[in-house]
Amino acid sequence: MPDPTNSQFRRAILALAGGPGDERIVRLASELGRPAHAELVGVHVVEIEWSLPLDADIAARSEEAQQILDQAELAAEQLKMRLEPVLLQA
Repeated sequence: MPDPTNSQFRRAILALAGGPGDERIVRLASELGRPAHAELVGVHVVEIEWSLPLDADIAARSEEAQQILDQAELAAEQLKMRLEPVLLQA
């Protein structure tokens, strides 16, 4: 059985939904990635109505999405890791 403390990744892309699972996934990725100084990338996707262009300005939803990314970034900082936040509109 592989040793879970022996990290085999250099970069982890973390899907962030804004729920209680976000902090857990950041913690897990941080613990597993710390030995290899892994890069963490937190991604949150904001869905755009099909009738709007993908680059539509949806300020209210973008603010909520930014809070999700900020919380994940803070959780990573508390674990002495850096998380690069990415907001996608799709």
